[in-house]
Amino acid sequence: MKQNQQLEISDLSPPANPQKYSRVLVKLRDFLIKAAPDQALWALAEASVIGTAAACASIMFTHGERTIDALHTSLAIYLPGWLAVITLITGGSLIVGLIVQFMAPEITGSGIPQVKAVLNAVPIPLNFRVALSKLVGSCISLGIGFPLGKEGPTVHIGAACGAILAKFAGESPRRSRQLIAAGAGAGLAAAFNAPLAGVMFVIEELLRDFSRATVSTAFFACFFAAVVARWIGNHSLDIPANSPFPHAQFTTTDVPFCIIVGIVCGALGSYFNNGIIKSCELNKKFFGKNIAFRIALAGCFCGIVIALLPESFKNFTGVAKILFEQHSWKLPLVILLANFILSIVAYGSGVPGGLFAPSLTIGAATGYLVGMLEQLLFPQSMGCAVTLALAGMGAFFTGVARVPITATIIVFEITTDFNMLLPLMICSITAFMIGERIAPGSIYDRLLEMQGIHLPGTSSKAKLEFSQSDD
Repeated sequence: MKQNQQLEISDLSPPANPQKYSRVLVKLRDFLIKAAPDQALWALAEASVIGTAAACASIMFTHGERTIDALHTSLAIYLPGWLAVITLITGGSLIVGLIVQFMAPEITGSGIPQVKAVLNAVPIPLNFRVALSKLVGSCISLGIGFPLGKEGPTVHIGAACGAILAKFAGESPRRSRQLIAAGAGAGLAAAFNAPLAGVMFVIEELLRDFSRATVSTAFFACFFAAVVARWIGNHSLDIPANSPFPHAQFTTTDVPFCIIVGIVCGALGSYFNNGIIKSCELNKKFFGKNIAFRIALAGCFCGIVIALLPESFKNFTGVAKILFEQHSWKLPLVILLANFILSIVAYGSGVPGGLFAPSLTIGAATGYLVGMLEQLLFPQSMGCAVTLALAGMGAFFTGVARVPITATIIVFEITTDFNMLLPLMICSITAFMIGERIAPGSIYDRLLEMQGIHLPGTSSKAKLEFSQSDD
């Protein structure tokens, strides 16, 4: 897809005959616009609907994963534990593969590259079929144990909710882009209970637009998403709400080690991105469009490996053990290597699932290992391992997605600890600089480029440039 092609998306253009969609919705819009000439009431109504829908999708993920986990427990009664894991993940993978191949090929991966493409007028479907297939496929894939996260899928589903609302309300193309981006941010806010991170993700990664309409719509959508998710009881990182994060301890001795965490995470994030790209290319080369088979094959491989790993590897419980329990370097190293390799294998197959969760897990393990090194060199630096583990979460996520501000805000909102801001900023900025030096561009832009879609100003070959006027 050439960069200079200006493609229109039929789903986003105003309907030729709005009456055939929803007369009530159009009348409500007109009434609210008349009531508030600046369209504030209508914008607030749209944002509340999108945010609530994104929160409901995130909650459905949580309950879906619990249901499938209960199925695994029931299956373990009749089969040995390791065989139950392999059977469940292989069979579930085949079902997900069939959904992707025959119902919605657009739902592969996290969905963030697809959202970015749609926002740049690339004609990729973003409708109810896509949202429902993404919800079902991701619930199964994450519930059976694929080492991926729900945050990317909630972003994709939230964006689809924005597109559906824009279509039925007869919004203009510009307004439709704002609603889609707001829905994507709301999905992130609901998944992490981090509304500010959702807004910043819209600004930093998706639209790069600081206009009042864009920011206010994203802000309200993320606010409603976080409120609804928290009200119903959806908690980030799958860590119980009554288990507060340890209080960060940060001293000048930690600064060099924060830089080390940033360097390591920036380099690992770049190699992680390269592994994702290579895995996608190999799957496409050897299996072509036979998505069902390659997802099932990846599921079988992941199931065998997961069956050999400790229970703490599953989901974010590995992060919980790193942060809340005292142990040797072995468990963090196993968590790092297993997530690194299995996430590449899983994502390359095309299974629906996001990279946020494995990125945070790998970053936490990396930071903890560096923290243990600091404690070995400076025995008086007690508690630095936990601080560096939390900072490593933001650093590795930055190394993968190249969004240092969003990464910093996500971890800050998760921990609600102001002492984490400085180490997070040091680690994330360092990771960003190292990552851009090794392999410029975020994983999402590179995945689109691999498909021949080049978005304006996001080429992975572009280097950091500073104009003289900035000096």
